[in-house]
Amino acid sequence: MSVPTPITRAGLYRLQAQDVIVRHTSMAGVSMVIPVPLLDMAVAMSVQIRMAQKLCGIYGAEFNRHAARDVITGILGGFSPGSISATALRYLSFASYFAGTLPSAGLSAAYTYVLGEVLLERLIATGRIDLPSPAEITPSLSEMRA
Repeated sequence: MSVPTPITRAGLYRLQAQDVIVRHTSMAGVSMVIPVPLLDMAVAMSVQIRMAQKLCGIYGAEFNRHAARDVITGILGGFSPGSISATALRYLSFASYFAGTLPSAGLSAAYTYVLGEVLLERLIATGRIDLPSPAEITPSLSEMRA
């Protein structure tokens, strides 16, 4: 019989964060059941922003206006023509409401999950969720020569 390894603080934070991501992924998927055009997308966006706030809370990172702007920009990038088409399909007729809800819910949930994982990795790596500065992306000249 082996002795169980104790969980580290980093492991506990990751477990809590993954629980937040899974719960908010479910809520974003369920938000697509709302039968009011564009209200469903607004609710999904608010769920995603709340997820980002909770993740920042777990890791003690600041969730400020700039970070919120970066998260919202990422969310708006998730409104691809495919996701908007799937949402629009729901409103063509009563029957298509049921045929379009499943793809819309799936796309919303998938995007929320990916967004959560990206934010989590960013929090673990840098302690913040804002976009990296140009200095972080562009290696210095001396690093390139080495």
